[in-house]
Amino acid sequence: MPSDDDLAEVRRAVAALERAVAVLRSRHADSLGLRRLASDVSRFSADLDEIGELRPAPRTGDTLPRLHFVPDEPYEPEFWRDADDEGVGGTR
Repeated sequence: MPSDDDLAEVRRAVAALERAVAVLRSRHADSLGLRRLASDVSRFSADLDEIGELRPAPRTGDTLPRLHFVPDEPYEPEFWRDADDEGVGGTR
């Protein structure tokens, strides 16, 4: 199943990132940035554990919005009877 392969690939990438961050933390002084980076990477692992079932994305053609035809003819004057021109003020 492709989604299993996709998840396995992401898990490998996160594991490699965890190793790289561990190397950074072992070679450099502790800092807020390193702690935040380590925390972010551990959250990636937790998120992967909670990802649940993956469904295929909809086909590109299925996601296009439906087009609505708007005629070029002017609106009936009665349509605008109680309307105000914004920025100009009321008509009364």
